[in-house]
Amino acid sequence: MVVEDERTDYPTFSTNDGTLYFSFRDGESGQGDQHFYRYDDDKRQWERVLDTPLLDGRGEMSAYVHGEGLPTPGPDGRWHLLWVWRNTPDHATNHSLSYARTMGSDLTEWESVSGVQVTPPFTSDNTELLVDGTRPGGGLSNALNAMSWDSKGRVVISYHRFDESGASQIYNARFDGDEWSVIPATRWDFVWGESYSGTGSLNIAGTLRMSAITPGRNGELTQTVWNRDEGGALVVLDEESLQPLRLEAPRQIEWRRTLMRPESDFQVMPIPDLRRTGGPMQVELVPDTEGTDLGGSSYVLRWEHGGANRDRPVPKPWPEPTMLRVYKISNAK
Repeated sequence: MVVEDERTDYPTFSTNDGTLYFSFRDGESGQGDQHFYRYDDDKRQWERVLDTPLLDGRGEMSAYVHGEGLPTPGPDGRWHLLWVWRNTPDHATNHSLSYARTMGSDLTEWESVSGVQVTPPFTSDNTELLVDGTRPGGGLSNALNAMSWDSKGRVVISYHRFDESGASQIYNARFDGDEWSVIPATRWDFVWGESYSGTGSLNIAGTLRMSAITPGRNGELTQTVWNRDEGGALVVLDEESLQPLRLEAPRQIEWRRTLMRPESDFQVMPIPDLRRTGGPMQVELVPDTEGTDLGGSSYVLRWEHGGANRDRPVPKPWPEPTMLRVYKISNAK
């Protein structure tokens, strides 16, 4: 469609203001560049957004971008880009959480959070784009980062890394005018352990989970967190300081609780080499990225699976096929 190179992966389509965009990585994990195209309706063809890659690993690393590979449109009319660099296919080599935004609505002109103009392609040498410079082995995960906005429209970056003792913690970062203010949202004793490293699917969702922040009432923010040993909680944060104020029981919507119950009674055998912990089938829910429709309804894709397998064949016995379903969720009261 756009290139003949067969070493492309993470193809992603997205629309914004009626324009169709396409993103993909040229290369492989630990050695690749991120490219962006848009579709010209008049010419009926794809055209590159930039003459260069937006993110260039220079043959030494690759970028993992939050939001399936595409920049995220923000409430300020700009595009926002959050990513980590990875040196090899090993998850443990993630490092250097970084952020940039467009100067306007055009994807060709970019700046740092402090307003300094930066010209693509971005590389690991762009230290002015660092949110957290944690090095390989420090706990950064390409699957555990999020970008959201507080009630005043300030971007908040949420992510995981290890603390000084090696325990896993969830952090929130916001630029305060001079530097990123990084505040831990958790005080866990949980240690991710050796399952932090490896290639292929690592079942991260079965180890750690976190959400972006959500503005609440009375100058508070909320964030859900969970780890395998200690369970989940709703963290209530002070909006101005990002400091955690208290923990509350996680809020579980009834329809979600119902859909998360496996329909299959198959019991997965533990397979340590594939990072399979064993037990009941796992349920995957993927929400529609477009949000609610005009009638106030949203859509969720649901399926069941046996867990991560590091992209390798799974020995028998296998579960019987289960249904792939789309649910329409009415938000009407």
